[in-house]
Amino acid sequence: MDLPNQNEGLEVIKDCITHQIKNLHHFGKGVPKSWLTVRNQLLEKSTTDPCIPFHAFIELCRTAEPDSFEELQEIEDCCQFFHEIGVVLWYSGIEDLWEWVVLQPDWAMNAVYKIIDDTNIQERNGHIQADDFGRLWCERSYESKHTVLKKMLETFKIAFPKKHATKEYIIPARLSSIPIENRWKLEEKSLRLQYNFEFMPRGIVNQLSAELSRYIHSTEVWNNAVNLDYDNSYTNCQIIEDSYYRNVTIDSRGIDARGMNMLVMDAMENIIDSYKGVKAKIVIKCTCSECQQMEEPTEFSYEKLTIRLLEKGRKFVTCNESDERLDIEELLYKTGLPTPIKKIELSQTTKTIKIFLASSKELKDDRNAIEVFIGRENKRLKESGVFLQLDIWEDYIDKMSKTRLQDEYNKAVKYADIFLSLFWTKAGKYTVEEFGEAYAHFKETGKPYIYTYFKNKSIKPNDIRQRDMNSLLDFKDQLQELGHFPSHYENIDDLKNQFKAQLERIIPDLL
Repeated sequence: MDLPNQNEGLEVIKDCITHQIKNLHHFGKGVPKSWLTVRNQLLEKSTTDPCIPFHAFIELCRTAEPDSFEELQEIEDCCQFFHEIGVVLWYSGIEDLWEWVVLQPDWAMNAVYKIIDDTNIQERNGHIQADDFGRLWCERSYESKHTVLKKMLETFKIAFPKKHATKEYIIPARLSSIPIENRWKLEEKSLRLQYNFEFMPRGIVNQLSAELSRYIHSTEVWNNAVNLDYDNSYTNCQIIEDSYYRNVTIDSRGIDARGMNMLVMDAMENIIDSYKGVKAKIVIKCTCSECQQMEEPTEFSYEKLTIRLLEKGRKFVTCNESDERLDIEELLYKTGLPTPIKKIELSQTTKTIKIFLASSKELKDDRNAIEVFIGRENKRLKESGVFLQLDIWEDYIDKMSKTRLQDEYNKAVKYADIFLSLFWTKAGKYTVEEFGEAYAHFKETGKPYIYTYFKNKSIKPNDIRQRDMNSLLDFKDQLQELGHFPSHYENIDDLKNQFKAQLERIIPDLL
């Protein structure tokens, strides 16, 4: 490496690298002898099996060193260590990949490159046909492994299945650029946002295409742009990446343009967070009627708008083109950006807002996703002195009640500021009971805020149970009698966006 000015900065770089190495999870820790035995067994196993199920790894450990691997946690620690030093690939934090252990990392990498480098796929501009996988992964070592390899393509945003043909895939990076005629004309009212980067990793829009693939409109995806549909095509969005000017523009139109913006911004936040040190400044395009028709409308920095609102106490901002005054809070809300919350003085205690989440076991994945979402919201709200405390029934599973465990849940409901309940194919007895507690307490004290969401997802006829369906219909009748209007969500992204919009509205009232 050559550095100017007699290698100026070299020591800083060395110190930085040393610091990163020392902070690795396994640095400085001894390796048990039993792990070395397993390592040798893996080397032998890898000569015949490039990839094994995790349960086979468990069996291998317990056969090699039965006394050292009685607990599952010991086996997971061992596998995670081998992953970190590059002996195997085991993505324990990814639900669809944790049950596979790749013993030959080159085997997985070669499978990916067979797809990326294939001439036929390149001639089709990155469109992968269903039979391409069988043609390219025809070797015996890939037999019965197509599912896990496809999931690796999706997980690492290399390729993703088409919306209307799930057996076919797309590699965004192999697509052509968006033609001029496909760029939207400024003829309709829209909500426009722009992310500006000092350093922008190339291919952000490709990652967005992969993360939001379920919303892609037909085949309208390019290597630097994508068109999305939301809410049965009543809402549309065009996202364009400009690598020269280092920005990504989001243009949403239709009935729920705000919801679409929130959906895309949530995905953008996930992607930006995955790059250490990469930051973006958000620019809001003016929504006045004059600017709506302009290629270069008045722009407002989100950061400066929040400073105006919080530190300078200003409520309005003026458009440079039309001289129209715009309400800052309304502008932020319409665009889908959170209205900033005034910071609590350091001398004051952090305000805790308690959220009770109720649902049946069938919605475990949705509960887990909400838990992750609340964690991310806490990062955003930290400087405002706000902490969202999420209570879910799993948190009480080890607690003892003098009467019954459900009484502990009901007590938590009464002390909650927000009651959030989720339903799908049934209304569980205890979830309904918790709703009743929340509603009774609300009628008496005005708390908690109550939100009920029903999941719109098809279910196979054979999985429908009459008793469960009756419970759901009875509960919906109960809500109608109470005059409580529930909401519906299509998927977890939709749920998070709807609930986030509600949090933005009620948190200021709870402070």
